Amino acid sequence: MRYIPDALIEGFTSAIAVIILVTQIKDALGLPIEKMPADVFGLIRVQAQALPQFNGLALLIASGVIGLMAAWQRLSSRTTWAQRIPGSMLALLVFTALAYTLKLPIETIGSRFGAAFAQFQQWPSLSFPAVPWTQVPQLIIPALTLAVLSGIESLLCARIADDMQTNTPKHSPNQELVAQGMANMAAPLLGALPITGTIARTVTNLKSGGRTPISAMVHSATLLIIMLVAAPIAVHIPLAVLAGILIFIAWNMGDWKALITLHLRSRASAVVLAVTFVLTLALNLTWGIAGGLIAHALLQRFSAQDAT
Repeated sequence: MRYIPDALIEGFTSAIAVIILVTQIKDALGLPIEKMPADVFGLIRVQAQALPQFNGLALLIASGVIGLMAAWQRLSSRTTWAQRIPGSMLALLVFTALAYTLKLPIETIGSRFGAAFAQFQQWPSLSFPAVPWTQVPQLIIPALTLAVLSGIESLLCARIADDMQTNTPKHSPNQELVAQGMANMAAPLLGALPITGTIARTVTNLKSGGRTPISAMVHSATLLIIMLVAAPIAVHIPLAVLAGILIFIAWNMGDWKALITLHLRSRASAVVLAVTFVLTLALNLTWGIAGGLIAHALLQRFSAQDAT
């Protein structure tokens, strides 16, 4: 991961920011779409078709969340006491209370995920997955693929977090992968899916003031408490509030200056950034990373041949 070019990281991060922005438009506008496409361009097309049916109250709530977070971010840059209160948490509490008090007709966690959300209000049972041994040979290649991709995504996520911070200890790649491996061996015993470090949640953590591994532990513990104890309250959170928070974070996450000044960069840097950005949006994260690395390798090869 140390050899991954900065242009790839910039293109990948900006593409993730665009994906987050696009996926949150539906809830920010309260669009009545039952099934969403998996690709970004399909999302844009379907949401554009449903645009005339937008919910004005949902848009108002999402806009208010974004405005409050922007104002709080500016206040935090000037005062010390404001830095101790995450703007995302403040916006969540204020606008959830507002929507609940006024009984606003907008979609909430409870109205969309009520039945599924209620299932998480109990401790998961410990059980060993029932996998026939005859299928183990067929699972080796998918398992290796998941392990490699998860490792790459986690280390890339850690690399981006390192670049976003100054005067803080950098990540330990070996420790990161060992911890992830242990978690992924334990997760199936609780009925969970394989996990990996993610850009969106890491950037949210950093933007909220997290600087050490303790912040991730607090994050996990808080989610557990919400699921087990505060679920009856959490069901009242409007999806427009969550969408506004994610839109604000995604906007701050993207390296828009790098995209605007792409023509001013060196040819190799511009090509790698553009290839990574386009492939991540058009296909998926894996192809974005692979395409950026291939473009970087080819350009390095051609540059070496030209030099000789």
